[in-house]
Amino acid sequence: VERRLTAEAFIRHCQENYEVLGECLSRAGPDSVMEVLTTKTCRMPQNYERLEWLGDAVLKLVQTDSLLQYSDTSYLHEGYLHMLRSVMGSNERLERVAEECGFNHFILSCPLNREEWRPSRLQLRKHDDSSTKALPPTPSGKVCADVVEAILGLIFVQFGFAKSVEVSLEIGLTFVNADKLSRRDFWSALEDDGELLAFATNFTGQPISDPRLLHEAVTHPSCVSKPCRSYQTLEWA
Repeated sequence: VERRLTAEAFIRHCQENYEVLGECLSRAGPDSVMEVLTTKTCRMPQNYERLEWLGDAVLKLVQTDSLLQYSDTSYLHEGYLHMLRSVMGSNERLERVAEECGFNHFILSCPLNREEWRPSRLQLRKHDDSSTKALPPTPSGKVCADVVEAILGLIFVQFGFAKSVEVSLEIGLTFVNADKLSRRDFWSALEDDGELLAFATNFTGQPISDPRLLHEAVTHPSCVSKPCRSYQTLEWA
């Protein structure tokens, strides 16, 4: 009962403060939200680990897309892009997001048994004089970061990638600036290669919207005579 009440309170908190996330969690329902908020230490059949694993991958994709669209970073070498993405998705930054958004107050980490259970908002701590004092629970920074990724994993599973991007922007996991968005720069002296385009279209089963990206994807770094980038940035992505 307490887990469900906490999940419902978390949904209301998000509805009051984060429009997109609140709507998604409301549609997902308390049962799914309980999984997102439940840590392994609760010893419940389901916890956030599966969704956290997925959310980590989704977060990398969201941030990669953002870095490649942002005109101040799209031209950077993949080594710098990797460094920026690592900082954007670090546990320290995700922990800060969880605290700023108030997610850390709803994390369920108390085992549900007679010896160890306590209300989720209280923590009993023993002192030298054998007395006890109720203190607020303090989930570790890693747990807070995991919950943020689990939330993103849930959004992706139930609502898709586009909604994951919206939620990431709303809670500050990535960045966007309409004045800074632009298509990646290409060399203009590329000749059309109908044979390559036909092969790629047939191989992928999808139309290639920008043949210049195809040229970049098949260009080795040692091909210095070709007037386009090598595949290294796309391989990183």
